[in-house]
Amino acid sequence: MKLLRTFSLFAFIAILALPFASCSEESIIDPPAADKPNPPTELMATSMNDSTVILKWTVSTSSHDSLKYILTVSENSTEVVTLTIEDAGTTTATVNNLTEGTEYTFELIAEFDGGEQSGKAVVTWSPASRFNLSDNDIEIKLWSFQSNFGSGLDLFNGDPDNPDPDFDGPEVLVIGSKDRWDIGMSDKGQGLSIGSASKIDVGPPNTPTHVTEVSSKYFEENSLDDVFGSVALDDAATHAYSENTFDLLDASLDKTKNFIFIARTQVAGQTGLNYAKIMVKRGADGEFLQTDDGDQYIELVISYQRKAGVPYAGVKKPTNNGK
Repeated sequence: MKLLRTFSLFAFIAILALPFASCSEESIIDPPAADKPNPPTELMATSMNDSTVILKWTVSTSSHDSLKYILTVSENSTEVVTLTIEDAGTTTATVNNLTEGTEYTFELIAEFDGGEQSGKAVVTWSPASRFNLSDNDIEIKLWSFQSNFGSGLDLFNGDPDNPDPDFDGPEVLVIGSKDRWDIGMSDKGQGLSIGSASKIDVGPPNTPTHVTEVSSKYFEENSLDDVFGSVALDDAATHAYSENTFDLLDASLDKTKNFIFIARTQVAGQTGLNYAKIMVKRGADGEFLQTDDGDQYIELVISYQRKAGVPYAGVKKPTNNGK
């Protein structure tokens, strides 16, 4: 009987001890690591002017209740600026005070309030000059060959015999200076085309002394600010360049949008190619060909990179180190 009472006492003590032993074990187990947010994706850029780049992306798929974005801008692996974007629903950012011709790396991550960070979405880009006016400070207009001012465009204002080191802007040139044209327009035979000057038939005697190519890829947007990219303009998988023209009367074009194409050429005195985006503006009637005092023209807006060999962009795919 005494043995039985002793066993019962030990059993009772053991039962009492079980909850305390369990609590003690739980107290020394590390809490599970917090999940890292998914990264933002599809990070792209466009050059607003020679010192400003606009970025856009697709938001992180993680919960936005405790999420923000951190944007780091660097040059040659040296950090230039870091921006914190508190609104996790934000899809764009504008970065100012940059230098044209310098390639910057933009890295965007998502971060939870606890400091957990996603992998990076990365794009490299350079600002580029924007021109609504020619070197004469008037609208950039290419005039019809059926008018009194048939003309073409020198994108970079680079006379092979007298390169302009200061550069004032795109130059509109008459037919007699076609040897300096980069881009031409033709409305002969009821057509309307724009593209490489070598492919614009204006008759003898002059032909361009250099090659200007256009990419087969074009855009239909309201503004150059709406044309974003994430790969370099010399990326062969995306852009097929040739001396060619575009049919601006193509019935498949959206009459509510402007027409934007990419051109590249070599400026006198430089090694490497310079790249440009050229927007043909539609008039109030939705047509490209507009009239001024009986003469017809098309109007252009141009974004281009003054520094040779800088095709705006390069890209790395987003990474996610957490999930």
